[in-house]
Amino acid sequence: MHEAGIADRILDIVVARAGEAGARRITAIHLEAGVLAGVSEEALRFHWEQHATGTPAEGAVLHLVETDEPTDLRLVAIDVEGGVEGVATP
Repeated sequence: MHEAGIADRILDIVVARAGEAGARRITAIHLEAGVLAGVSEEALRFHWEQHATGTPAEGAVLHLVETDEPTDLRLVAIDVEGGVEGVATP
């Protein structure tokens, strides 16, 4: 399933961004999935839990909002403990 690779990529990005902000722990990830994303929310959540174990993102909640926009998956925000809340992403 490609959701395993997506979970890995999201994890890499959020751990790096949270680290840059001086965060100790990631508590939530906010994503938008457009019609081109082709992502199974259930599979993504399953792989997220598996891949985040043992990282600063362990236990972080994935918030996935489906949109009608013709876009792929987009990282909207990262909620953290310590550091900067709602770490902005380009």
